[in-house]
Amino acid sequence: MGKKFCFVCLIILIATALLEHATAQPLFAQTNETAPINSEDTWFEYIDWTWKGKFRPCLAVNYGVGKIKRKEFQGGFNDIGVLELKFGSSQIRPFHEFVKVLDETCLFGSYGSKDLATSEGDTSNVNPEMTRFGFGSRLGFGYRSGSVDILPYNQMGFAWTKFEFDRPTDLSEQDGSILDRYEGTFRFGQLAEAGIQFQLRRSFGVVGSYEWAVVIPRFVFWEWLGSTILQYGLNGAITIFSERIIQSSPAIGPIVSFFLQNGLSYAFYSGMQNDMNWPFNSETPITMETLKLGATVTF
Repeated sequence: MGKKFCFVCLIILIATALLEHATAQPLFAQTNETAPINSEDTWFEYIDWTWKGKFRPCLAVNYGVGKIKRKEFQGGFNDIGVLELKFGSSQIRPFHEFVKVLDETCLFGSYGSKDLATSEGDTSNVNPEMTRFGFGSRLGFGYRSGSVDILPYNQMGFAWTKFEFDRPTDLSEQDGSILDRYEGTFRFGQLAEAGIQFQLRRSFGVVGSYEWAVVIPRFVFWEWLGSTILQYGLNGAITIFSERIIQSSPAIGPIVSFFLQNGLSYAFYSGMQNDMNWPFNSETPITMETLKLGATVTF
């Protein structure tokens, strides 16, 4: 199971890299072919071509409050506070007239526990502790308003999550068996996030977002692959459709894109709360919804 998933991820990454290379402008079209090989500018020209001259390293820190749920779970979970660190590459560029596009790819790590939450919790509920890592991409169309970029976006990604549970003494046997399937090992899952990034300066921004995630008890390759292809294929079609709307109506296009992309993500999440590989029949996962605030620095 794990080897199959890693193999698929590797194929996806290789395909993405080849596509980016094929669609990028040739290196020598942007450099002086007569320059000596040992020119001190060669390395910087290569970096500029690789990142297309616009992608820049970025670092983000987020704090949020997460609510964990699971259908058919008879008890309850206390809220957890979540600290998250992200790093990756970011690009904010003009798209059409006053519309800008935000394009980011990131790796992230998160830790969550009741001790970081803002509420006391209920002693009769389960106290979760969460460790998570993963990767994702963020895309959104927004506006330039004075010296501030207002960038609503949709983020999608994959994560591996490990839970530890502090259980109440009266926890039912059924609930205990559910928790046993997750506790102490990293479980695969998917997530999506709707948010708005306010880029206050060239290198600093603040972000408010709402994330929904599923953590599956076991990985079933073909059902997962079918669900993922369907979701990402529809998301790609919506992106193309949104670009056409923005070119025709730049004032409302970014708003339409925001609701279409996040509406699709939330529709899949709603189905996955019952079937982890929706729309295919499958098991019920643990889900988590997190309200987050954060800051991002671009170098």
